[in-house]
Amino acid sequence: MKTIFKIIKCTIIFGICYLSINIGISLLYYYSLNIGKLSFQNIFILFFLDSMKSSVDDTHLLFILSIKHFFEMVCTTVYTGYIFAYILNREPKLILPSKLILRHRTDENLHKNLTLAVLIGNKSRFKLHNVTCTISCFYLKKGKNPNYANGEFQLTQSVHSIDNYFRFSFDLKKFPRKILRDFITKEPACLNHDTINITISGHSNFIGNTFLITKSYKLSDIVIDEHIPQIKYAIKIPFFNKTFHTNSWNELLRIKEASEKHRINTITEIKQLIKK
Repeated sequence: MKTIFKIIKCTIIFGICYLSINIGISLLYYYSLNIGKLSFQNIFILFFLDSMKSSVDDTHLLFILSIKHFFEMVCTTVYTGYIFAYILNREPKLILPSKLILRHRTDENLHKNLTLAVLIGNKSRFKLHNVTCTISCFYLKKGKNPNYANGEFQLTQSVHSIDNYFRFSFDLKKFPRKILRDFITKEPACLNHDTINITISGHSNFIGNTFLITKSYKLSDIVIDEHIPQIKYAIKIPFFNKTFHTNSWNELLRIKEASEKHRINTITEIKQLIKK
């Protein structure tokens, strides 16, 4: 829908420019070469319909028409270029998480590593390529004074392509100890100022159409959630004896917080990371 609105907006601007060119050329001819032969309305209609040359025999008219055609060519070229760019450079329909998740990895080689996870969904009908997720932190270094803050920390993870969804996972061992401590202690000043920024970038087609989407989270937006989203599900049609696979995009945003026992164990694990 964004692409359609952009095309409509561009078309309206093109129409205004095209109309302005014809009005300007009509005024130029009316006050300089017409000498009362035709009314301004008739001149405007003839120029707008590009019928002036066949209706008026004037040796100076060719120069006026050359100016008109030059500006129309520039206007049309710019308009065509924008429309072409809007059609090819479609923005991907990305779903960013409502919360950041603390969870343990389930991969064979990284089993039980505590991570900050960012699960994103791609609702577009095309794949995303060379997708990079960058996570950066802005946090108070000491006390409650926002003048003593640090915003230099960042981590980056990349993946070659994303079809429907992908979970970026950042090892909690690599995060600043201060922001981990702020998450545990829940100091009000830190809760208000500490921010985690997520930036998703990449390109969505073979000509290198790039995109960049950002979203900011507070420490209160971090939850402990170990559940595995059931995003893909099958729809069976008995009459045709076929099965279709689709995605439940709402599942990407569903939060299932861990039990109190599991939450306490995770907090204890974070405290151990802080001490190291």
